Amino acid sequence: MTRSNAYRTLIATICLVLAAPAVAKMYKWTDNEGNIHYSQIPPEGREAREIAAPPKVRPQQAEEPAQDKTAQPEGEESAKEPELTPEQQAEREQLYRRNCDAAQKNLKLFQNARRIMENGELVIITEEDRAKRLESTREQIEKYCNP
Repeated sequence: MTRSNAYRTLIATICLVLAAPAVAKMYKWTDNEGNIHYSQIPPEGREAREIAAPPKVRPQQAEEPAQDKTAQPEGEESAKEPELTPEQQAEREQLYRRNCDAAQKNLKLFQNARRIMENGELVIITEEDRAKRLESTREQIEKYCNP
């Protein structure tokens, strides 16, 4: 066998060995205490159900946020808001006040400064980033300062 054929055979063997776990079977079974287990080897003396491997996620899918099917359309949020106890209402008002104060401080910062501390480092922000942050901060002020 020539050297190039030996390399081809070696590479093909390595590929086959590495691909074997990708097609391994998965089993789901329950123990005596009712705990659910997943394994590649079915347990002896127990009933195990073979399950399909979860679908692979493409990088584009991983970056897309999942759509919440239970989310309410905009404008209906306040209509179905649960009733709060007086203690919960007081905590919520205090949280809103703190968020409002923080948003107002951020607004002043983004209006006046071009450099900000981010993760402990001084960062110069671009005009585009600054505009986005200003818009986000104004939305937070609208939400927390004018409930």
